[in-house]
Amino acid sequence: MPSDGEKIRRWLQDIRHYVLMSESFIEGLAYPDFANDPEDNSRRDALSGDHLGGIATPAAGNIYRHEYEAVTSGEIWQTVTVHLPPLRMVVEQELTATGGL
Repeated sequence: MPSDGEKIRRWLQDIRHYVLMSESFIEGLAYPDFANDPEDNSRRDALSGDHLGGIATPAAGNIYRHEYEAVTSGEIWQTVTVHLPPLRMVVEQELTATGGL
């Protein structure tokens, strides 16, 4: 059975994985390109709370899952470009401190 420390490292590694995956979906795009992309629905699917491994706050996760049609490209863009990078930085600091990165 994994120790509590190992469980936490695995959770942090999962969070980091999903943040990096989310960031990769918009890599190289400016917001107008993202917002006007005809593949926006597939990106929206990829960036929904179900695919973020539970890293979104419960309220955001509920919105992404249950009010899916009401989620705008701007909200997705802001989540990925504004809120996830600081989360990734903290997760990476913790992983580095615990030898998990």
